[in-house]
Amino acid sequence: MERDRVHPPADEPALRALLAGEVTDAAIGLLGCRLVAGGRVVEIVETEAYHEDEAACHGYRGTTPRAQKLRRPPGSSYVYLSYGIHRLINVVTGSRSVASAVLIRGVVGDDALEPSALPGPGRLANALGIELVHDGLDLLDAASPVRLLPAAPEVVEHGLVALAGPRIGITKAVELPWRYAVCGSPGVSKPRPPGWPPR
Repeated sequence: MERDRVHPPADEPALRALLAGEVTDAAIGLLGCRLVAGGRVVEIVETEAYHEDEAACHGYRGTTPRAQKLRRPPGSSYVYLSYGIHRLINVVTGSRSVASAVLIRGVVGDDALEPSALPGPGRLANALGIELVHDGLDLLDAASPVRLLPAAPEVVEHGLVALAGPRIGITKAVELPWRYAVCGSPGVSKPRPPGWPPR
């Protein structure tokens, strides 16, 4: 998929089914879904997929503590510290026998709240108050302090245009086009994926 129209899941059962499937499908399908954290509800506009078969994934080296966290039930959170500085939130996907997760890379929120666009996984985690204590949550549990919700009805109905390209901020398996972004959204990190609209 270089450029395609995506219709994200409309209800919780569809969201659960999406997260139980292939990690790349989940990364695409999470575009347009909502993340609830820090008293805010934001829309996911950029994701990256990670799978144990490729060297950029924390599950690549087998049975490390990080790899075990990627084998939690689908819909679990995986929050870790990147380079000792930034907290990043991921959504565990697929079978518990496979280590895979989707990194939430960019979100947009209500324009009445500042900032309304949060590109970059470290920036969004900081703005939404996502901490290391939020690791291991069930993101589909209504009582969880950090939650995933299906997309808003208008997003489901009209869909959104998504672009795919190489993941960024990594040095391994950089050739895989496993970064997905909502075309034209201010919540998408730079450099933008190929096919981004000209200014």
